[in-house]
Amino acid sequence: MSLRLKRNPSGALRPHFYGRYSVDGKLKDVNLGIKWKGTPPEDLREQGCPTFERSREQAQRKLAEIQDEAQRKGRAEHLTEKLIESKTGRKLVYAKLSQLPSLWRSMPRSRPVSDSHLDACDSKFVRFESFMNTPPRNAIYLHDVTEFDVAEHLRTLQETYSDETVRQSINLLRGAFARFLPVGVINPFQNLRLRGDETSGTIHRKPFTTQELTKLLEVARKDKLLYPLVVCAACTGMRKGDVCRLRWADVDLQAGVINCKTGKTREKLEIPIFGPLLEVLDQQPKTSNDVFPEAAKMVETKSGGQKLTRRFKLLVATALAGDEVLPEEPELTPEAAQELGLDAISKITRDGSPRHERMVNVLRAYTGGASYREIGARFGYSKGQISGDLGVIEDQLDQRIRRTNWQGIRDRVRQVTNVQGEGRKNAASVRDWHALRVTFVTIALSAGVPMELVRRITGHRTVDIVLKHYFRPDREHFKAVMVDKMPFVLTGISEQRKPERELLASATKIASGQYMSEDLDRLIEQAKEMKSRCK
Repeated sequence: MSLRLKRNPSGALRPHFYGRYSVDGKLKDVNLGIKWKGTPPEDLREQGCPTFERSREQAQRKLAEIQDEAQRKGRAEHLTEKLIESKTGRKLVYAKLSQLPSLWRSMPRSRPVSDSHLDACDSKFVRFESFMNTPPRNAIYLHDVTEFDVAEHLRTLQETYSDETVRQSINLLRGAFARFLPVGVINPFQNLRLRGDETSGTIHRKPFTTQELTKLLEVARKDKLLYPLVVCAACTGMRKGDVCRLRWADVDLQAGVINCKTGKTREKLEIPIFGPLLEVLDQQPKTSNDVFPEAAKMVETKSGGQKLTRRFKLLVATALAGDEVLPEEPELTPEAAQELGLDAISKITRDGSPRHERMVNVLRAYTGGASYREIGARFGYSKGQISGDLGVIEDQLDQRIRRTNWQGIRDRVRQVTNVQGEGRKNAASVRDWHALRVTFVTIALSAGVPMELVRRITGHRTVDIVLKHYFRPDREHFKAVMVDKMPFVLTGISEQRKPERELLASATKIASGQYMSEDLDRLIEQAKEMKSRCK
């Protein structure tokens, strides 16, 4: 236990005494709130003027009181811990904020969760730990966090992120604190309330119209890996992971039905197999337990899942924006690129030089299928060095050997697949794999398929979820349905003009793109009937 005087960055002494004391083997510094008076000595081990010494005695008494209080509190907490341990049979563990990611990952679960989900949880925990380590806050343990701290954290989140992201972050932290706080400690998130409608700032995925979906499937035929996956997702409304992990044991081709469980909610699904999907399934080899073995292997890793997402978004952008989105492809095969590239390197560099060795390593690894990141990890080269070496080789050959540069076309793809919402830090993806699921639900409900059947196919537990997040008809189709169903007093269209109203509804539906082939036939019949009445 000792007194201290501290200086400001300018070198001037601060006006108060500071004390240092030990609690449970840990040293703590505290501002005693007592100002020193008189003239302090150069070294506090020396005697100062009488006025200073009187203020020093006051500070010494205050420090003794603080240490005594800390010791009494420590003994009380120790007795409380012993009592709780004897009642519950569990030893109290004081978890640190920095341990939240590892504790959450190692928590026992009824079923496995994806790496991408755990990575997202890690980022939320790290974000909160960083916030709590920002002055004037300095929390180390979970029980150091106060209700005031979590309210401040909520405000900072709401300034940057969407309401849905805020809701997910707060609910995750509330659950983690409830699980890992010591028994008897109040959860600071317990009484925290979010503002109004947590989904008010949500940007929903946009369904594809029938015309867009047709174009999408046409473009997808060029991709042997992607085409069967897109057909399966569009015809079943299944999530990307469920499509990629579909097993032959879940497919009954004779009955024309898929019986499986969703990976997210474990709900049982019963999905009819339509013609386009049946054609795809008939062409898939049955050499594996998985219907799509390559996709099943890719989706098990984070990088593989990201590659599928990038390829699908490129497919969407190509189908909806045209050929200008297509990236440049290599003009040489990997084998020819390596053979010609080695000759070019021998002309550019001297054999045995460090640059010659690096360029050879880069070329052989790249033409062997390695990415920039993999080459950098293997040899320690930077991305700039790798890209520069391949560019020099291309200049020498006057031919392209590099594969698609996703970064170069990312902005063009984002213009088609993403929407930048107001007040959002990141753009929201509205045309990704999940948009196919939204499309399936929207088309099914618009066509009059009962809600209970749609839920039986998609695995949604409540009608509210389907209507709020998945049924997204466009304005024109929504208006046509309202005109068809609402009375004359609201629409101004009389019952005597019902044929005209039906014709308008059909024409509007087809104009919006949300139609089937039978809708087009019905429009032709209605037009013929209307023409005969006019004669």
